[in-house]
Amino acid sequence: MTHKKRALALVVAALTVMTSAACGSSENSGDSASDAIKIGAVFNLTGDGSVLGADEIRGAEAFVKQINADGGLLGRDVELITIDAASDPQKAADAVARLAEQEQVSVIIGPDGTPTTIAAIPAATRAQTPLVSTGGSWSYGMSGDDLEWAFTATPPTTAGLDAYEEYWASIGVEKVAIIGADTPFLDVPKGYFENKTDGVELTTLQSFSPGATDITAQMTTVLDSDPDFVLSWSTGPDGVTALKALDSLAPDMPRGLNGGTTTTAFEEIAGDLLEGTTAWSYRSQVVDTLPAGPGKDAVQAYLDGMEAAGEDTVGGASNAIMAWDAMISATDAIEAADSTDPSEVRDALEIQSFEGAITPWKRTPDDHAGALGGYVLVKYDDGQWHPIDE
Repeated sequence: MTHKKRALALVVAALTVMTSAACGSSENSGDSASDAIKIGAVFNLTGDGSVLGADEIRGAEAFVKQINADGGLLGRDVELITIDAASDPQKAADAVARLAEQEQVSVIIGPDGTPTTIAAIPAATRAQTPLVSTGGSWSYGMSGDDLEWAFTATPPTTAGLDAYEEYWASIGVEKVAIIGADTPFLDVPKGYFENKTDGVELTTLQSFSPGATDITAQMTTVLDSDPDFVLSWSTGPDGVTALKALDSLAPDMPRGLNGGTTTTAFEEIAGDLLEGTTAWSYRSQVVDTLPAGPGKDAVQAYLDGMEAAGEDTVGGASNAIMAWDAMISATDAIEAADSTDPSEVRDALEIQSFEGAITPWKRTPDDHAGALGGYVLVKYDDGQWHPIDE
């Protein structure tokens, strides 16, 4: 069965959610042709990272129902075994080990979020089970053998900064300040601007402790650097904390957010603080503006499928799309390998090309990401996200 045939099918949700206390099967997914093919998933379903994971689980479960309704994979059903990383790096690493060693999955998708992904990659390497991350900060400061078993189904975060660069140039912004929680995720804009030789000037990059509730001092330093635009570099409650501080000290300052913040979950905790804020999102949010072709077809198949499953994609903004593309990647690799053996699936992932809902992908042995596109910018006005050029 081809990916195109699967992607055009309508879907309903189906999923097995497992906790770290649950007892797993000891049978290998490839022991019998009648057994279900096991795919593992590690998502942050609870904790601060749940603003991503809560969406992604819906994308993954919708895709699993789709492929099973359409005849399965290699003539067998697909079983998705999911463990909650709880926004904890150690739990993410433990989940990967359990899925590989106890559940004997063929491939793992997730996790999302930089800290949990950084912890999960070495665990996948030790277990020699391929991992298709849904985190965007590829390559997490790693290279070479560190990434032998790791892949990603989310364009790099720097692609979001590239989109901002174009936007800033169009509105005359010359100086930008960035503030975010002190996690490895903050290393991305730091490295981006250190390697820049032109474009906007970074006036300061300020950090605060994750979970802090009063960052007045740090935001004051941000504003004292005299920026034209302030970019909050945190997802979840920390992103809301930054918006609150900025709104209190400089309510008219143009501001933006990183990706993963255009979701219903983030909107619920940010509320009116989002008004007038920009963020980057996915091409699914501007599907009507896309030219006819495979890209638009892939996006529309995702939107139609999620709707048929009774899932709200928030006008295309939902992070479910990351898990959707990760599942395309995982299942297409199993199909191409004609095997459930993790080593053979890894080899297939390494030379994989497919049209995802987020972007086209073309991987090579030297590039385990392979995103051929990036993100679009949107702005929150009158209680909704809109394409930036509307």
